[in-house]
Amino acid sequence: MTKLTLDFETSSAVDLKTVGAWMYSRHPSTEVMCVGWNGGQWQRGQPAPTGLFADIVIADEVEAHNAFFEFSIWMNICVERYDWPVIPHDMWRCSAAKAAACSVPRGLGDAGRVLNLATVKDEAYGKWEMMKLSRGKVGDWEKMLEYNRTDVLAEEALSRALPDLSEVELEVWRASERMNRRGFAVDIAGCRNAVRLAGEHAEKLTAEFHDITGLDTAGQRAKFIVWLASKKVVI
Repeated sequence: MTKLTLDFETSSAVDLKTVGAWMYSRHPSTEVMCVGWNGGQWQRGQPAPTGLFADIVIADEVEAHNAFFEFSIWMNICVERYDWPVIPHDMWRCSAAKAAACSVPRGLGDAGRVLNLATVKDEAYGKWEMMKLSRGKVGDWEKMLEYNRTDVLAEEALSRALPDLSEVELEVWRASERMNRRGFAVDIAGCRNAVRLAGEHAEKLTAEFHDITGLDTAGQRAKFIVWLASKKVVI
């Protein structure tokens, strides 16, 4: 079985942890700085990576660590903007899911250290340079590329050290990925109205609480207990 390991480094004006992988990948400011795989590396400004496309064609699986991020970047930037080929959904695999199934830390660096792997994620200088560049700051581009190459090697080493997901676990992971891709409908106006009404109701109840007890809020637990005791209420 041929497995292709894939890892992106990106930059954006939005924060990945704040907006999530899908919205991050769809933001106009988000760009691919480079993509590494176990066969090569492509960086922004170079011609399309035909070698990567050829490797995908002959691969049985495409694996990434926390693969939903790589999937999102591939679909919303590489396919939509660069006209790269679509990777079929059933080809994707996730080494973080394999780690979780084995009760190993999901973090690539933590997993590598726990398993005492020969190659582990560079969470010092290389990561720092990548983070600076990802936020639009001045950083060492070559160090970022080296960091990306090390990530690919670390992901490969971790994947080799862990058993593949069982058929049941793989189907659970695929179902989870389908739900993440599909998302769910939200009545945004209704949610905002609910928050507004809850706030108005809280203000009304807080005012009534103050009129009755003389206390500012119900959060003043110790003072409220004293007030209750003055009314012969024991709790």
